[in-house]
Amino acid sequence: MTIKLVLNNSRIFNQQIISVISEDYKILGLDNNSYEQLLNDFNAGHKIKIISKEEESFKENYDIIIDKIYIGNVILLFDCFTRYWEIDILIFTAYRGRGYFKPIIETLIKLLPARKFEANILETNKSFSIIQSKLLQIGFIQTDEGITNAEGILVYNYKIDDRI
Repeated sequence: MTIKLVLNNSRIFNQQIISVISEDYKILGLDNNSYEQLLNDFNAGHKIKIISKEEESFKENYDIIIDKIYIGNVILLFDCFTRYWEIDILIFTAYRGRGYFKPIIETLIKLLPARKFEANILETNKSFSIIQSKLLQIGFIQTDEGITNAEGILVYNYKIDDRI
């Protein structure tokens, strides 16, 4: 299996990305109204892009290519206070459950070795225990016992920093 993460901050939204985002549009920091507007614009045929104009911006989008097939995206969000990059992985439904999560994270860490990463898992995530297990295997450390977010859902934080 060959995994490539290709920086693509001008990724045009397509039907696969819209379907993944519809499962949890808050991943991109969208509220319900913003998501509805995005969906309406997309359905009207408008080109929607994830855009970053700065070389080292606070948000980066990487296409996940496995064996020459585009299977999803890694979105990194930089927290200027903690200096960690939060990892959000969007794997298209047809490619889930194939064991890609761990090798994608490992590839990301090798690609950007100087960065500190964190991941947050909602307790409502169907794959919570699998994701948690894979993060711990890679070397992430659980940093809390869960914090309730604005929607009343517990969110667990995991961090990795090889330089500590």
